[in-house]
Amino acid sequence: MMFYQCSTSLVYGYLTLSITWPKGFCAARACNFKAPNIFTLHGLWPSTVNEHGPTNCGSTTAKFPKDIKEIEEKWSSGLVSNLKLITFPANTQYGLWSHEWKTHGRCMVGKSYTRHELDASHPEGYFSDSVYAFSNNVAGLSLKLSDLNVKPGFEYHADELSSALETVIGSPVTIKCATSKDNKQYLQEVLVYMDNKLKHYDLSGKVSLVRNCNKKNKIMY
Repeated sequence: MMFYQCSTSLVYGYLTLSITWPKGFCAARACNFKAPNIFTLHGLWPSTVNEHGPTNCGSTTAKFPKDIKEIEEKWSSGLVSNLKLITFPANTQYGLWSHEWKTHGRCMVGKSYTRHELDASHPEGYFSDSVYAFSNNVAGLSLKLSDLNVKPGFEYHADELSSALETVIGSPVTIKCATSKDNKQYLQEVLVYMDNKLKHYDLSGKVSLVRNCNKKNKIMY
């Protein structure tokens, strides 16, 4: 496996685009919003095969904006609009963005990971690439799955969901499940793997493609 060395001496092997299926997310916890029938952005994470980091790096002096208003003033209006469309709900968006930058984005400082060779020590650059990765892989995903007869509100075996997602996205992915109080499992998260240029990275046989799911039981989508 090829590894990329960032300017802070942190090593990571690939990037993980984590996308959330809100209906599954809300099935396992109390949500104060109506879950939409679309996949949403969770984050873009530097990863290694053992999937333990790096995280929470103190490697950059770049400060994250103090609130949504400052983000709207300093960042590209198009980027902010796109982030608002693909992260939910509105009243927690700032908290999610801030968390993703502090936990993951700061660990990708330097020119080695970004498709533009943009200095990612600035949060706007990190989120620009997060939106780019999401748009290239997730735009219209739920509609494309419906074309394969995989539709929200129905149950599927893990291999059925995995196969359909791989067909639409174009590379093997990991699915993650959440269990509701009545012990029913739901699709909650999909992990898409990428190299440092945000191109698909095949990790078949190196990472688990089904996680936190009981393969003997169907999964509610």
